[in-house]
Amino acid sequence: MDKTFWHRLFESHQVCPSCPSPAEVTAFFDDLLGILFADFTPLSFTTREEFEAHVLKLRTELERILQSSGAYGKKTKES
Repeated sequence: MDKTFWHRLFESHQVCPSCPSPAEVTAFFDDLLGILFADFTPLSFTTREEFEAHVLKLRTELERILQSSGAYGKKTKES
């Protein structure tokens, strides 16, 4: 791999003192998998509204994770 990639990756670790913990990120992705694949969750939803509310909660959680990592709203070369 290109050393520039490793350098940028290292720098991103240095400038992210408020990054979410690995446990927070893991919990988010476990919850997301449960929404995408019913076999991956112990949750059961009895109404469509309850399901949609949970999806919105996940969206809010993703935004919080991205904001705390400093990645939310950043422009990349592709955007």
